[in-house]
Amino acid sequence: MTNSDQLASATQADRVLLQSAPVIRRALAGNVTRELYLAFLAQAYHHVRHTVPLLMGVGVRLTARHHWLQKKLVHYLEEEVGHDEWILNDIDAAGGDANQVRESAPAVETDAMVAYAYDTVMRRQPTGFFGMVFVLEGTSVALALHAASSIQHALALPDRAFSYLRSHGTLDRNHPDRAEPLVWQGIVLSTYAGVKGGLGALSLAKESRDSLLAAVKLNGDVLNGSAYTSLGALYYKVPRWPVGFADHDKAAEYLRKALALNPDGIDPNYFYGELMFEEGDYAQALRYLRKAVAAPLRPERPLADSGRRGEINALIARARAKQG
Repeated sequence: MTNSDQLASATQADRVLLQSAPVIRRALAGNVTRELYLAFLAQAYHHVRHTVPLLMGVGVRLTARHHWLQKKLVHYLEEEVGHDEWILNDIDAAGGDANQVRESAPAVETDAMVAYAYDTVMRRQPTGFFGMVFVLEGTSVALALHAASSIQHALALPDRAFSYLRSHGTLDRNHPDRAEPLVWQGIVLSTYAGVKGGLGALSLAKESRDSLLAAVKLNGDVLNGSAYTSLGALYYKVPRWPVGFADHDKAAEYLRKALALNPDGIDPNYFYGELMFEEGDYAQALRYLRKAVAAPLRPERPLADSGRRGEINALIARARAKQG
């Protein structure tokens, strides 16, 4: 497993938790007030203004083993300069008081997050900072544009009030040669589509599919074949033509590719077993579902895997009942 795969696996539960936060769901649904949006921007300012100093701290404390990161770190640092000022400009454009926010103290929760980041960089392992960056940036890249559009529509605010949010929705265009960001964008979008539900989620499912297909074109093997797993699930869960793009043959093809890369994984076995159930092949469904339920719990995802096991056991019971 590559370092990227390990980071993705270790932070999966945190990213899912962030995506499911009530305030995130409210923002995506456009169920926000101007006061709530301004409060979000204020706290965003109080942590984003520390990004450049934290990156400088990481650079100073890099060990010889990590010197290869220096050029990449400088490039990242240059990209981040001025983002705190974008937020202050957004506050002004949204009718808030940027000067008051600049002089204010952060919320306790924001202060604790920033303090933990400094402690990680200065006293523990400086590269540990990238774990937090991965969770926040990896989630925001897929959801920021949708949140910005929903909030703008609800509050009738000008475009210039969303420069910060919209800047975080362009990672795939800024890093066209990397498959991993596209995989995570696809996963987050498909998760959001599942939460939203109904025909209104179909456009999100299509965006998810397109991101995953682009990732596969670059390198489908990254993240233990997660792009293939997610594509397989999408192709049998969405509605059929003419409403959707369901294609069970494609679903089976992608899931078999996922299983070739991750034969003992809980997710590819579960989704392939569920597809076989939908196809009426209950013997094959039970074969893969039993393999899925036997998969060891991942240390970094005990709650998610426990929930998945509940789904698997329920489907096993249904498959047995169908077999008679």
